[in-house]
Amino acid sequence: MPSNRPSYEHPGLLAEARKRSTCERLAVPYVFSPNLSLGEAAAAALGAFARIFLGSLLFALWGVSSVMIWNSMDSHFWRAVITVPLVLVLLVSLGGLMLGITAIGNLITPRAK
Repeated sequence: MPSNRPSYEHPGLLAEARKRSTCERLAVPYVFSPNLSLGEAAAAALGAFARIFLGSLLFALWGVSSVMIWNSMDSHFWRAVITVPLVLVLLVSLGGLMLGITAIGNLITPRAK
């Protein structure tokens, strides 16, 4: 009866695991390469910080302006109607912000091909 436990009897798997360094085995996949230079790592960390900070700032400004628009309307019908465009504006601006930060990051640190 086959068990659900992983099998480590494949010689190729063990040899490949020994080739990788400790940092490469513990790295989060597809996020940061453990082989980055100091400048590349600083640029990647700065890009992550920019996404968090500017995304939070955008969400805060959107929330305040949405509440002001929401409170200026007396009718529940118009409040429901304006909700869809407000959410779409947030999603489009947040997507544009993330794409812009990625584009600036790619201009600053071009990746080797």
